Amino acid sequence: MISVRRPVFPACWIAVASMLIVFCSGGDALAQLRLPSADAKACKLLPMADLESHYGSKPARVSGTDGASLSVCTATFGSYVARVESAPAGSSAGLPTSVASALQGVKDMLASSPILKLQESKDFGKVGCYSTKLSNNMGGSPEVVFSTVCLMTEGGYLNFTMSHSDPVRVTFELVKAMLEKTAKLRT
Repeated sequence: MISVRRPVFPACWIAVASMLIVFCSGGDALAQLRLPSADAKACKLLPMADLESHYGSKPARVSGTDGASLSVCTATFGSYVARVESAPAGSSAGLPTSVASALQGVKDMLASSPILKLQESKDFGKVGCYSTKLSNNMGGSPEVVFSTVCLMTEGGYLNFTMSHSDPVRVTFELVKAMLEKTAKLRT
């Protein structure tokens, strides 16, 4: 009998939803990242009190990386994730320069994905959001995780992602509000 190791589903896959924007834009920003640390610039942008209240616990892990132009931080709450990505204005990291181009890139990339499905996207003007459903049937029972990503490009690239097994816990309104709090911390 072959033993199949069940993957750590949300923590390792949820980052996919927010990283799609970097890959869709043809950027090499992720290649510039350094070793993980809770001291990464993006980790200082997480509205931690709000996240702890939302997830009902302190994060089990906070880890980020600073690259030449992109800073990323992920906070893990049990099997759920909050993630922020930030790049300064004028960055040459190959990140999208408009909300419309970011949302179109995500639509194009997810069109053929067998496990990550675009649920909805919306352009709010200065902020764009999209939600995904990640289904994984490996290792037995199916697991489903919903993620919502909201981003802005004005004043530099900023992306905020939240995941949960209940889509009501990661609405556009909630994640957009977290992104806006993060943007205020960045300035």
